[in-house]
Amino acid sequence: MSAAFGLNETEIEYRLGIIQELVAKPITSKDNDPGMVAENLWVGSKHHAAQVDKLVELGITAVLNCASSGVSTVPLDKYRQHGIRYGFTNVKRDDSTYPILHDEDGVRSPHLDDAKGFYEEVVKEGGKALFF
Repeated sequence: MSAAFGLNETEIEYRLGIIQELVAKPITSKDNDPGMVAENLWVGSKHHAAQVDKLVELGITAVLNCASSGVSTVPLDKYRQHGIRYGFTNVKRDDSTYPILHDEDGVRSPHLDDAKGFYEEVVKEGGKALFF
């Protein structure tokens, strides 16, 4: 049993499958809110990350940029005004072959370690995170 995010391997694989189905789909008028994938974890797009009022409404206290871009659309000043913490994983590419979770030898990616550490700190502080 994995301790990652408090979920077992089966649950992680199931949720990862859901996320993979949603990644890189076009934003539509029906995609107004990020998706909640755990009690304190939301997944969305750079468009969701830019909607500070929505983040505040959802109680999100931290935003992690897991993409290779999107920084220019992140309203860092508004985050500061609302006490929203910002972090990033510093990935180099944003495509399905990039080893964001682990490399071909199964070694866990430092990006995953960064995301896990960020999430754990947010939860320890009693907050909620948006990953985009």
